[in-house]
Amino acid sequence: MEAGKQAPKEKNSLVKPLILVAVIVFIIADIVILSPSGLEQPQVSESVNPDLFVPEIKPVFACCIPTDRIPDYSIEKFTYLSAQAGVKQWKLVADRAYFFSNGPKDKLVFAVNVVAYLYDIDDKATVVSGREAKYFMTDRHLEIYGDVVTRFPDGFTMYSGYMEYHTKDRRLYVPDDKPVSGVGEEEGGQITAFRSTGMNFMMKNSEITLPRDVHFTMIRKGEKKGSNAGVSDYTTIDSDHCVIERNIQIAHFTMDPKRPLASRFVHITQPDLFARSRKADMNYGGYDKML
Repeated sequence: MEAGKQAPKEKNSLVKPLILVAVIVFIIADIVILSPSGLEQPQVSESVNPDLFVPEIKPVFACCIPTDRIPDYSIEKFTYLSAQAGVKQWKLVADRAYFFSNGPKDKLVFAVNVVAYLYDIDDKATVVSGREAKYFMTDRHLEIYGDVVTRFPDGFTMYSGYMEYHTKDRRLYVPDDKPVSGVGEEEGGQITAFRSTGMNFMMKNSEITLPRDVHFTMIRKGEKKGSNAGVSDYTTIDSDHCVIERNIQIAHFTMDPKRPLASRFVHITQPDLFARSRKADMNYGGYDKML
């Protein structure tokens, strides 16, 4: 009987340590499983260089674009129409435009692959295209860069590497240290062309001023008959300065008054003629009116 009574006591003595071990294991597992893992711990964020977020802006022709700054925003297939008192002044179309702002009085638009439509008082557009453009929104001043082509409503076309448009007086301008050329076919059938250093065009009266190094050419087309029977195949005029009144198709050639008197001559050349004078006028609108 003694031996039989001791067996349950031994059994109870073994169960208690097993229960204690199970409780300890459960507590440890609970701590490991329910505690935040390394991935769940709050991460210390590293600073990122803001330049990595700047859109790719790499002007090839335009100057003074703030490429070290993040644009306020950019627009693909950009179109901007400027109007005053309900009248269209000009429209700018570009593949992409970037906007920069330094306050309400300093806003800049940089655009890529641009076409500008400049409207005259009769709503006819002079179209200027270029590789890049810069527009100052406060001053309403537009600059176009790279392979600039300017096409007038009558088809006369100018070529330059740079062009400015001043909206306040509707004026196209190439500085007098940059080359420009132009060519077109007139109503009489003849071709007129020029090259110069610098150009100023007033849209309000359709007047072109060529300030330096002017070379003007008129080429006859077609057979000689009637009013053009005595006209040479071509005429070239070289001068320091020229004003072209496109409305009446007359070009006025003069020389720089600072030149020495001995060299202050306009040169007129034809295949069988060379002449010089202090100034010269040419009516390029028709052979019967040619001066």
